[in-house]
Amino acid sequence: MPSAVYKRVLLKLSGEFMAGPSGFGVDPVAVDKISEQILPALACGIELAIVI
Repeated sequence: MPSAVYKRVLLKLSGEFMAGPSGFGVDPVAVDKISEQILPALACGIELAIVI
């Protein structure tokens, strides 16, 4: 894994994204998709704060 440029990152996600195609609530598929993209950053040792 490449070394990280930043040690701490703030990730701002919209509630609309979390709702997925239904437009309300929390869509498990959307959460799974974003978690798969976040995991490599955590593996690099980045401290991640998520705001929804």
